[in-house]
Amino acid sequence: MHQARKRLQEGVNADPIWITSYANFRNGSSTTRVPVVNLSTNADALFIKEATEVINSIPPSRPVVLIGHSYGGDSILKVLPFITRRVQLVAVIDPVGTGGFRKVATSRVVPPNVDYFLNRWQENGLTGQNVVPFDSRISGQIRCLATKGCDQDSQNLLRKEDGSENRVECRWDEVTCPGFQAPVPPFRKGRKGTKAQRTEHNFMAEDEYIQHIVVEKLKVALRPFGVLR
Repeated sequence: MHQARKRLQEGVNADPIWITSYANFRNGSSTTRVPVVNLSTNADALFIKEATEVINSIPPSRPVVLIGHSYGGDSILKVLPFITRRVQLVAVIDPVGTGGFRKVATSRVVPPNVDYFLNRWQENGLTGQNVVPFDSRISGQIRCLATKGCDQDSQNLLRKEDGSENRVECRWDEVTCPGFQAPVPPFRKGRKGTKAQRTEHNFMAEDEYIQHIVVEKLKVALRPFGVLR
């Protein structure tokens, strides 16, 4: 989420943003990194222990925001029941659980010590880049007990920061594509037309609109702490 990180670094008076693997909470941790070929196994106990210790040790006067994509989103949801302090914002982007299934992540519950919960998921079919979740056609709704709000919805199209569609050129065989015009030699060249670009799991965290929404929600959550520049 490069754009979101840039906006936060420029606009929030906070410690450096901590980026961590879903299977390795600390740098140099004893938690085993999971190889890409074996995503069905995760060192849950160590991850939960380390994440819990770090987050619970942060003074209550300092806000905490947790953001996770894919397996990282599910990792956050697994840690939340062990967090004893308030968490100002939790944002998950297409969370996927063990084995690459959405139903694992959606079986979890957001506890009431979370102030605000943001959840975005996509329901497009599997492709070369959209490799998980294997059950992407089911809803990504998660039971939410957050005290100040639960914002959950699907986003199946790639969007720009202002929410407008990101459009791409169609293939020649997509004759129903808006703007398609068949070539008529020798005078008319023809047009392929354009279509709204579908979003994919691997790139959801890079979506400009999702990043914008996360930052705006985060700014609202942090405003009472006086950390916004």
